[in-house]
Amino acid sequence: MDDELTTNFFLSMRKEAFGLDSTDHPDIVAALRERLVRRWVVAEGLLSGTDGPWLAGGDEPSLADLAAIPLAVRLPVWKPELAPAADQFPGTDAWLQTLRDRPTAAEVERRGAPVPVPGSPIST
Repeated sequence: MDDELTTNFFLSMRKEAFGLDSTDHPDIVAALRERLVRRWVVAEGLLSGTDGPWLAGGDEPSLADLAAIPLAVRLPVWKPELAPAADQFPGTDAWLQTLRDRPTAAEVERRGAPVPVPGSPIST
């Protein structure tokens, strides 16, 4: 699930920013974005069937959830019109917000500063 969301979003952004490949259909960016938007229904269904805020339920996020942090952070900034509508997809909207609220989401915004690692001989 997360791969379908992130791949469609970030691949469309790359193609928009850097141009299409010679083998790409001229409408590939629109097609990728449409695939992303269609996946909100699937995400909502998955999230509504769990006992927690995460795709697999529970109190802790799965790797699938954590892999979607870059999407959760970048989507509202880069292409807010593609984000799930809160009234139509409340679980998905809440899931993305919960991902954005995680302390590790701030790392997506960090621009090249070294990450301090406890016990590392490299000082910052």
